[in-house]
Parts: sequence; C-alpha cells; structure tokens
Amino acid sequence: LPPEFNDHAWFVAAAPAENPLLAVAVLIENGGHGGSAAAPIAGSLMRAFFGSRGPEGAAN
Repeated sequence: LPPEFNDHAWFVAAAPAENPLLAVAVLIENGGHGGSAAAPIAGSLMRAFFGSRGPEGAAN
C-alpha cells in the first residue's frame, strides 16, 4: 500500500493506575498496530522513568 493508506500505531498509558505520576503517548506514523509497534516503546519509557521500583513503588 502507499504510505498514505497505512495505519498509524498509537498507544497511550498512565501509571500507577491510582493517582498517576506518568502519562505516555506514542505515535508511529505508518507503524501498523499500537500493541505491537507503539506499546513496547511506551513500556521502555515507563521502565526508564520508574526503574526497578515499578509504578506502585514510586507512588509510596
């Protein structure tokens, strides 16, 4: 398909679920599906922000 007909990959998340400290939105133009293209990038950003404590440990 020509690029103008390809799907864009979107993924939006916030963590922790209660009282979020971080919101992430990832858009990959012509990237296909959000779950397979954009979500892994969002996960990497969240791991970099929260580190080994995870989002629940950061809230305390």
